[in-house]
Amino acid sequence: MSRRTDSGQRPVTAGQWPALRYCVSAVLVLLLAAALLHGALQEAAGQDDLIVIVEKKKRELKEKEDTLREQEKRLEVLRKDVEERIEHYTKLLSQMEAALKKIEQIKAENLDHMVKAYETMTADEASSRLSAADEQTAAKILMKMKSKKAAAVMAQMDPKRAATLTEAITKIEKKFPSR
Repeated sequence: MSRRTDSGQRPVTAGQWPALRYCVSAVLVLLLAAALLHGALQEAAGQDDLIVIVEKKKRELKEKEDTLREQEKRLEVLRKDVEERIEHYTKLLSQMEAALKKIEQIKAENLDHMVKAYETMTADEASSRLSAADEQTAAKILMKMKSKKAAAVMAQMDPKRAATLTEAITKIEKKFPSR
């Protein structure tokens, strides 16, 4: 008959210890393997999460790169447009400056012609005509006339008109281009 313990189980005999140790060792090895497998699965799941995050970041970077390329293309088009406009307006400015220079040259030639005409007149004739002309025109003509002729013409003028023209002549300034 076998002896039973209080719990109702039979005690382990000396011959059963090696087998029992083997079973306990096997269970421990299985538990260790299960723990390692569980850790590996969690690590793999963590790596999967990491892979998902990296893939998401890659997509975001790709979208940003595409957006930047589109913006660069638009900026390049705008830059070319601005450069073309600058070139166009620079040409227009040059043409306008040339036209203004030509107008100034014609005005100077016309003024020189009028000065010669007034210098050929008698002082009395030139005086009466310059007295009737506007102040700026009369001042310019008198300024360009030879000093002796201008003095003779102004001597024939009304003193108030001569004073006004003298004042206008001293205020005339050469106009320099702003550029």
